[in-house]
Amino acid sequence: MKPKLTTKRKKVRRSALSKPIEADQRLQVATILEEATFPLLAKAHGEPKKVRISEDLGHLQRRLLRRLDRFPVPKSVGNSFDISQQYTQMEKLENSAAKLNQQIEALQEVTRRRTSDLARTIEQHQKLAQKSRQLDTQIEERQTNLHALLQGTADTAEEENAAVSYKYCERDIEEQVLEPLDKDLTKIVDILNKSRVPEVSAKVDEFL
Repeated sequence: MKPKLTTKRKKVRRSALSKPIEADQRLQVATILEEATFPLLAKAHGEPKKVRISEDLGHLQRRLLRRLDRFPVPKSVGNSFDISQQYTQMEKLENSAAKLNQQIEALQEVTRRRTSDLARTIEQHQKLAQKSRQLDTQIEERQTNLHALLQGTADTAEEENAAVSYKYCERDIEEQVLEPLDKDLTKIVDILNKSRVPEVSAKVDEFL
């Protein structure tokens, strides 16, 4: 069975939960929370028989915190507590969060741009690699054709060299053998013409 609410706890609920909390009432609610809830909660935790009371006070504490719109309430509230200072800190945090969001968006934009540039670079490298492979194939084909052409040229040159060598051999024979022989024969004919060789030759012819 749920324990009955004490007069003090009823007062806490009536003052803190039944009325809407305005900005100027936050300090009052925080004070009530500090003076009423925390001591009772600590006492209930110290006594095992009052576990249900502890759970009920914990529920009350959570409701009060939700009604405070997540406003940071210190455990010890004194005269130095300044709501405007807390709002200023919250505004600073919000501004910092906005700046961080802007920086994150800028970094995301830079990342997207660099990713796009990297994709284009990779695509260009792939195209260059494909062109390089095509050029290698063309170079191999041209090397094969050039080798065949050089082989054919070498065979033709060998045949031409053989023909030229034969021509030079004929010319050498004519210059070095036939022409001197012709000169010698001419000299012999001249000598025979100047001597009695014709008479001898006629006799030889008659004999033959």
